Amino acid sequence: MPEPVSFAEASAHLRLAGDTSEQALVESYITAARKWVENYTGHVLVQREVTETHPGFGRFFDLRWQPVQADTVTIAYTDSDGATGEVTDLTVNGRRVYPAYASWWPSTRLNTGVTLTYTAGYAPDEMVDDERAPFRQAILIKLTALYERRGLTDDEQRALDSFADQYRSDWL
Repeated sequence: MPEPVSFAEASAHLRLAGDTSEQALVESYITAARKWVENYTGHVLVQREVTETHPGFGRFFDLRWQPVQADTVTIAYTDSDGATGEVTDLTVNGRRVYPAYASWWPSTRLNTGVTLTYTAGYAPDEMVDDERAPFRQAILIKLTALYERRGLTDDEQRALDSFADQYRSDWL
């Protein structure tokens, strides 16, 4: 899947005037900046399958990444007899996952954990709308600092954190 910010857009932002001699470097900074925004906000900007491991079943699971494609959530576990199983009949409400109505989580073997797999993130056509523009702007801010100074000053990092805070998940 393509990055939310293209090389052409980044090149224009950095005022490289069509110079492609550092394209690989700029593209690596785009990826690094996107990953920073994702980790900081909990929003997946390039839609993909993600996996989370939890110590066991509780009343529900709070998924780390958003937006969640609810119909893709599955839970793998090891039952009390040592056999592996998968839960696909569940209820997803926003980023919270519950057992299906009138059902319970299965019994699991002690200390084996459970693994949740799901698709999270925005489709490429969703990243160009006005609602996602702040994520793209945060990528460009981080990209500029990486390209021009190979990093942000403490004041710049605080400003970027403050900018991104309004989009940060409550669960981070």
